[in-house]
Amino acid sequence: MSSAPQPSSTGGDAEPVPSGGEAADLAYGAFSSDGPWVIDPDHLEWRVGLDRLRAGVAAQVPLLLRRRRVPPVARVARTGAELGQALALWWL
Repeated sequence: MSSAPQPSSTGGDAEPVPSGGEAADLAYGAFSSDGPWVIDPDHLEWRVGLDRLRAGVAAQVPLLLRRRRVPPVARVARTGAELGQALALWWL
């Protein structure tokens, strides 16, 4: 049994899945062992700078969780307006 060519995660040349074995990307998610792709984490463009983004979000957690005396008025108004518009369109 020979290995079948598989499209790479970056859209380049096909990468083979080892014959008689499982695909190398089974540890990264719920993929079948004979899927039409092979995920190579080192070539995923969206992962560039991910550690910096995660650190920035983690730094915002205390600010996001702080107790406020007054709810954020702008956010409440926007949500109410969008919900009201959706309900009005549904009613019409």
